[in-house]
Amino acid sequence: MNRSSWRTIWTDGRQLPENPPELRWLGWNVGHWEGDTFVIESNGFDGRNWISDEMRLVERYRRVSYGELEAELTIIDPSAYTQPWSTGWQTIALGPGAEIWEYFCVPSDEGEFYELIHFPVAAETLDPG
Repeated sequence: MNRSSWRTIWTDGRQLPENPPELRWLGWNVGHWEGDTFVIESNGFDGRNWISDEMRLVERYRRVSYGELEAELTIIDPSAYTQPWSTGWQTIALGPGAEIWEYFCVPSDEGEFYELIHFPVAAETLDPG
């Protein structure tokens, strides 16, 4: 049985609803182009994410070459952070014939999240110099 999920990203010019009519696991998502960068704005996430139902995400993707995709994720959640938090631009290698794998930020990935994201950021915050 295939247990994959698909996220609907509306690209028809509609605006992201300020107050989504219902909360969703993958949120409400609208996408648009800013030059050569595809931007996805999301909100309306239900309680299964790590942050809160006030969370908004802004994802940016751009193809910089045949073999590279750059991505940046920004989390905006005043319940969890005092200011928006961004991953900065990350490079994803694209191999010929390979698929980009799906990734969900869920509790089962908590250890990897703390190791790769939380601890390095916390260390910088405690010792900025």
